Amino acid sequence: MPIHEEEGGILQLRLLEEIKTTTTNAALVNGAIGHALDYDDITEVTKTHPTVVLLPALLALAEENMSSGRDFYWLT
Repeated sequence: MPIHEEEGGILQLRLLEEIKTTTTNAALVNGAIGHALDYDDITEVTKTHPTVVLLPALLALAEENMSSGRDFYWLT
């Protein structure tokens, strides 16, 4: 059984322009790519890496909900 069926999802989000996957997998892969490309910024207040952790999930959710760039901006 394909993994997207095991997760109860459908192939709907794009990865690398051609490949479609579930929202969960899109967030996971985009997060891994973010770490590989060293998008690990640090905030002075929390001493954490907020962008590489939050942005992949927000992008996947924005695409899943067909949000515009303006909608996405207000989410952040």
